[in-house]
Amino acid sequence: MNKTILLFFLVFLTETVLATVQRKDSVIYNGYSYHVDYDLMYDYFAINPQKQPNLECSSTALSRGYIATFKIIKNEILLKNITILVKKQGYEDCTETTWKSIINEVFPGQEKVKVIWYTGLLVLPYHFISRTDAMYSSIYERYTIFEIEKGDIIRERALNTEQFAIFKEKLYQCFKETEEYSKLVKELSNKWNPRLLDSWLKEYAVGYMKKIIE
Repeated sequence: MNKTILLFFLVFLTETVLATVQRKDSVIYNGYSYHVDYDLMYDYFAINPQKQPNLECSSTALSRGYIATFKIIKNEILLKNITILVKKQGYEDCTETTWKSIINEVFPGQEKVKVIWYTGLLVLPYHFISRTDAMYSSIYERYTIFEIEKGDIIRERALNTEQFAIFKEKLYQCFKETEEYSKLVKELSNKWNPRLLDSWLKEYAVGYMKKIIE
């Protein structure tokens, strides 16, 4: 299964079946912090498994084990911090926890960490309006979409709610023409209701595609 698909699939199961809302990573852009559904560190840790953080404490609201903070500066996306949950001083277990930064452990001696391992789309939503009936997608007032190639911002688009809905539909139609779509439908059709699966794939088509479609 495609790694991005797997990520969204796991988040979906966690948030809808287990009813546990996941803590999200954040991207700082133009002075505002956006929460995102993407795990931008996934590819890095897949390539460098020895860098995967050793978790002292766990949380059902943080299945990936860490929270990452990024910042967009001068057409680049940079990693600013990675934090994990650890025991508070004086406690023998994880009944009381605090956050610990591990960015210097993962990237020792690096003052600037460019996200060169990520290529794809990044959507920053602003001003929550409502959730869809399916409860696994949210509607926002506006969106900023970035096309990223090895950490560089190649293109950027600003869309309102209606424009973003049209954009997602275009992505979905393009995705339906790929072999990956056919493979996933075949793999998941026995596990999901066909209508629900189609709706979910449409909502998260942006996670499959790499470029902005006009």
